[in-house]
Amino acid sequence: MTSDKVLEVVSKYEHALGTHKARRFEGPRFPLKTEALEHILWMCEEVRKFVTNQEMEKAMRWLGFIQGALWVSGIYTIDSMRDDNRN
Repeated sequence: MTSDKVLEVVSKYEHALGTHKARRFEGPRFPLKTEALEHILWMCEEVRKFVTNQEMEKAMRWLGFIQGALWVSGIYTIDSMRDDNRN
């Protein structure tokens, strides 16, 4: 994926999570669903920084985690996110 495509995909996910506040989750317990989605939104913001700093490998790893969390949360299907990743 190009850096522009990563930013496009992240923007889509940020929009879908727009009702949440971006917040990093830290704690020894499992997060509540709302906390997990806030963390995912925070991760989207971090991916933008990685792309800006040309850290594409890290951006792609984080994007993969984001997509996995969105799938488990029932927000997007694997097929729809596969389409997101296509040029």
